[in-house]
Amino acid sequence: MPQVPKSSMNLFPSNESASFFHGIATAEEAAQIKLEMLYEEMQQLLQQLLGLLPANNVVGIPCMEGIEFLKPKEIIRCEGLQRLTKVYTETHTIISAYNIGEFNRLLCPFGFFTSHKSHLINLRYLRAYQVGGVIVLRNGDKVPLARRRKDIFLELVRHL
Repeated sequence: MPQVPKSSMNLFPSNESASFFHGIATAEEAAQIKLEMLYEEMQQLLQQLLGLLPANNVVGIPCMEGIEFLKPKEIIRCEGLQRLTKVYTETHTIISAYNIGEFNRLLCPFGFFTSHKSHLINLRYLRAYQVGGVIVLRNGDKVPLARRRKDIFLELVRHL
Protein backbone atom coordinates (compact mmCIF):
# COMPACT_ATOMS: atom_id res chain seq x y z
CA MET A 1 0.00 0.00 0.00
CA PRO A 2 1.49 3.37 -0.98
CA GLN A 3 2.15 5.96 1.70
CA VAL A 4 1.14 9.61 1.40
CA PRO A 5 4.21 11.86 1.24
CA LYS A 6 4.05 14.46 4.01
CA SER A 7 4.85 17.25 1.57
CA SER A 8 1.64 16.56 -0.37
CA MET A 9 -0.72 16.69 2.63
CA ASN A 10 -3.66 19.02 2.30
CA LEU A 11 -6.94 19.47 4.04
CA PHE A 12 -9.97 18.54 2.05
CA PRO A 13 -11.68 21.85 1.19
CA SER A 14 -15.14 20.56 0.29
CA ASN A 15 -17.78 20.17 2.98
CA GLU A 16 -18.50 16.62 1.84
CA SER A 17 -14.91 15.53 2.45
CA ALA A 18 -14.77 17.34 5.78
CA SER A 19 -17.95 15.66 7.03
CA PHE A 20 -16.80 12.25 5.80
CA PHE A 21 -13.51 12.55 7.64
CA HIS A 22 -15.04 14.10 10.80
CA GLY A 23 -13.45 12.65 13.93
CA ILE A 24 -10.08 11.90 12.35
CA ALA A 25 -7.34 13.59 14.30
CA THR A 26 -4.98 14.84 11.61
CA ALA A 27 -4.99 15.73 7.96
CA GLU A 28 -2.29 13.10 7.48
CA GLU A 29 -4.58 10.35 8.80
CA ALA A 30 -7.42 11.58 6.60
CA ALA A 31 -5.20 11.64 3.54
CA GLN A 32 -3.90 8.13 4.27
CA ILE A 33 -7.46 6.77 4.64
CA LYS A 34 -8.54 8.43 1.40
CA LEU A 35 -5.47 7.05 -0.39
CA GLU A 36 -6.19 3.53 0.89
CA MET A 37 -9.80 3.78 -0.29
CA LEU A 38 -8.72 4.97 -3.74
CA TYR A 39 -6.10 2.22 -3.97
CA GLU A 40 -8.63 -0.52 -3.16
CA GLU A 41 -11.14 0.95 -5.60
CA MET A 42 -8.48 1.10 -8.32
CA GLN A 43 -7.57 -2.56 -7.79
CA GLN A 44 -11.22 -3.64 -8.03
CA LEU A 45 -11.78 -1.60 -11.19
CA LEU A 46 -8.65 -2.97 -12.80
CA GLN A 47 -9.73 -6.55 -12.16
CA GLN A 48 -13.20 -5.81 -13.53
CA LEU A 49 -11.78 -4.14 -16.64
CA LEU A 50 -9.38 -6.94 -17.40
CA GLY A 51 -11.95 -9.63 -16.74
CA LEU A 52 -9.15 -12.18 -17.04
CA LEU A 53 -8.91 -13.65 -13.57
CA PRO A 54 -11.77 -15.76 -12.28
CA ALA A 55 -12.86 -14.92 -8.74
CA ASN A 56 -11.61 -18.18 -7.24
CA ASN A 57 -8.46 -18.51 -9.41
CA VAL A 58 -9.42 -21.98 -10.60
CA VAL A 59 -9.57 -23.16 -14.20
CA GLY A 60 -11.77 -25.96 -15.48
CA ILE A 61 -9.99 -28.43 -17.73
CA PRO A 62 -12.18 -30.75 -19.82
CA CYS A 63 -10.82 -34.30 -19.86
CA MET A 64 -12.04 -37.85 -20.51
CA GLU A 65 -13.54 -38.19 -17.02
CA GLY A 66 -15.33 -34.82 -17.07
CA ILE A 67 -13.96 -31.47 -15.96
CA GLU A 68 -11.01 -31.23 -13.59
CA PHE A 69 -10.66 -27.99 -11.64
CA LEU A 70 -7.09 -26.89 -10.89
CA LYS A 71 -5.41 -23.81 -9.54
CA PRO A 72 -3.03 -22.44 -12.18
CA LYS A 73 -0.12 -22.62 -9.74
CA GLU A 74 -0.54 -26.43 -9.68
CA ILE A 75 0.07 -26.68 -13.44
CA ILE A 76 3.73 -27.05 -14.44
CA ARG A 77 3.34 -26.98 -18.21
CA CYS A 78 1.10 -27.79 -21.16
CA GLU A 79 2.12 -29.57 -24.35
CA GLY A 80 0.04 -29.42 -27.51
CA LEU A 81 -0.62 -32.75 -29.23
CA GLN A 82 -2.46 -32.10 -32.51
CA ARG A 83 -5.95 -31.06 -31.32
CA LEU A 84 -5.42 -32.13 -27.70
CA THR A 85 -3.24 -30.82 -24.89
CA LYS A 86 -1.30 -32.74 -22.28
CA VAL A 87 -1.36 -30.86 -18.95
CA TYR A 88 1.43 -31.70 -16.48
CA THR A 89 0.96 -31.12 -12.75
CA GLU A 90 3.15 -32.13 -9.81
CA THR A 91 0.99 -35.18 -9.12
CA HIS A 92 -0.47 -36.31 -12.44
CA THR A 93 -0.98 -35.68 -16.15
CA ILE A 94 -4.26 -34.79 -17.85
CA ILE A 95 -5.17 -35.14 -21.52
CA SER A 96 -7.58 -32.32 -22.39
CA ALA A 97 -9.83 -31.70 -25.38
CA TYR A 98 -8.75 -28.04 -25.37
CA ASN A 99 -6.06 -27.14 -27.87
CA ILE A 100 -2.88 -25.34 -26.77
CA GLY A 101 -4.27 -21.99 -27.94
CA GLU A 102 -7.16 -22.24 -25.50
CA PHE A 103 -4.75 -22.96 -22.64
CA ASN A 104 -2.64 -20.02 -23.75
CA ARG A 105 -5.70 -17.76 -23.45
CA LEU A 106 -6.67 -19.22 -20.07
CA LEU A 107 -3.25 -19.37 -18.38
CA CYS A 108 -1.14 -16.46 -19.66
CA PRO A 109 -2.75 -14.06 -17.14
CA PHE A 110 -1.47 -16.39 -14.40
CA GLY A 111 2.21 -16.19 -15.32
CA PHE A 112 2.49 -18.74 -18.11
CA PHE A 113 4.65 -18.26 -21.18
CA THR A 114 4.41 -19.81 -24.65
CA SER A 115 7.96 -21.03 -25.20
CA HIS A 116 7.21 -22.77 -28.47
CA LYS A 117 4.15 -23.21 -30.69
CA SER A 118 3.25 -26.40 -28.83
CA HIS A 119 4.53 -25.61 -25.31
CA LEU A 120 3.20 -23.42 -22.52
CA ILE A 121 5.20 -23.23 -19.27
CA ASN A 122 4.51 -21.91 -15.78
CA LEU A 123 7.29 -19.40 -15.09
CA ARG A 124 7.15 -20.29 -11.37
CA TYR A 125 8.67 -23.69 -12.17
CA LEU A 126 11.78 -22.45 -14.00
CA ARG A 127 15.07 -24.02 -12.99
CA ALA A 128 17.46 -23.12 -15.81
CA TYR A 129 17.90 -21.95 -19.36
CA GLN A 130 20.44 -23.85 -21.41
CA VAL A 131 22.32 -22.42 -24.37
CA GLY A 132 20.79 -23.88 -27.48
CA GLY A 133 17.23 -22.95 -26.58
CA VAL A 134 16.21 -25.42 -23.87
CA ILE A 135 14.29 -24.47 -20.73
CA VAL A 136 14.69 -26.80 -17.75
CA LEU A 137 11.85 -26.90 -15.24
CA ARG A 138 12.04 -27.85 -11.55
CA ASN A 139 10.62 -31.31 -12.17
CA GLY A 140 13.43 -32.00 -14.68
CA ASP A 141 11.34 -31.58 -17.83
CA LYS A 142 13.13 -29.96 -20.75
CA VAL A 143 11.08 -27.71 -23.01
CA PRO A 144 12.23 -26.14 -26.29
CA LEU A 145 12.40 -22.35 -26.65
CA ALA A 146 11.67 -21.00 -30.12
CA ARG A 147 14.39 -18.72 -31.52
CA ARG A 148 11.82 -16.00 -32.13
CA ARG A 149 10.74 -16.09 -28.50
CA LYS A 150 14.21 -16.14 -26.94
CA ASP A 151 14.53 -12.36 -26.48
CA ILE A 152 11.04 -12.06 -24.98
CA PHE A 153 11.76 -14.97 -22.61
CA LEU A 154 15.10 -13.57 -21.45
CA GLU A 155 13.50 -10.17 -20.83
CA LEU A 156 10.70 -11.77 -18.82
CA VAL A 157 13.00 -13.83 -16.59
CA ARG A 158 15.16 -10.81 -15.81
CA HIS A 159 12.15 -9.26 -14.11
CA LEU A 160 11.02 -12.31 -12.10
